Amino acid sequence: MKKYIYILFLFFNLSIFSQTALDWTKTDCSSISHTLYSYLDSEEVVIMEFAMGCSSCTDAATYLLNTKDKYAVSNPGKVNVFYMDYWPGNDCAVEIAPVTSSYAFDGVFEHCLPEKNYYFTSSSSPMPGIVVAAGSLHQVIYQNNSFADDDTLLIEQAITTFFATASVEENSLSNSVIISPNPSNGDIIVNFKNKENLNTKISLYNLNGQLITEILNENLQSGDSKINLDLSRYPKGMYYIKISNEKESINKKIVLI
Repeated sequence: MKKYIYILFLFFNLSIFSQTALDWTKTDCSSISHTLYSYLDSEEVVIMEFAMGCSSCTDAATYLLNTKDKYAVSNPGKVNVFYMDYWPGNDCAVEIAPVTSSYAFDGVFEHCLPEKNYYFTSSSSPMPGIVVAAGSLHQVIYQNNSFADDDTLLIEQAITTFFATASVEENSLSNSVIISPNPSNGDIIVNFKNKENLNTKISLYNLNGQLITEILNENLQSGDSKINLDLSRYPKGMYYIKISNEKESINKKIVLI
C-alpha cells in the first residue's frame, strides 16, 4: 500500500520537479569514488549544491548540512550533501580547497559543468543551484537555481515527505538490501538488514535477462546478515543481481569494472 502512496506522491508533489536525476560516477577531492544511483537505489536522499567556489556561492552549505543533521536520528545515514563545482577553471587543489576544508560535505567534486547544464540551462548561473534527488525511482524532489535561507524549509518538506511515503514495509527486500561497492572490481557485499529466517536466493543475470549463475541459496538468520560475493571472474560490464525469498524478489543493477 505504501508503494502506491509513494507513486501518488511523486505524481502530485513532483509535477514541477518531474526530472529523473542524472546518474554520475565521480572521484571527489579526497580521492573517493561516488555513484549517484548507488545512493538513490538504497532509498537515500542526495542534496547537490552547484556553485563556483566563491564564498558568496557557498553560503547555502551551512544550511544544507544543518538539514542533513536534522535527519541524523530519524533517518541515520540517509541524507547526503555533495558540493558540485562547475566552473571549468576551478580544481580541487587550489580554488575548491577552501570548500573542502570549511564544510563537512559527503563529497566535493570539480568539473561538474555537464551535470549543472543538465538541471539548469547553459546560460544560467546558479548562485548556488540546489538539486535534491531521492529514492530508487531516481526522482528530483526539489530544484532551484538560486538559494535563500527560507528555502531550507521547502527542502526539508520535500525530504520529510519522501521519507514518510517512499518506504515500503520495513522488512521487505527492496528496503533492506544494500549492495556495495557499486561499481566494483568483483568483490561485492550484500547486506541484509532486519531479516527473518527466509530461503534466500541470489542469481546473476546479464542485461538481456539471461541467467549466468546462481550465486547463493541459503537461509538467512535474523538480524544483520552480510554475504560476500566474488564476481571477479566475470567480464567487466553491467549486470543484474536478482535477490529473492519466499515472499518477493528484487533486481539490483551492478557494474563490474
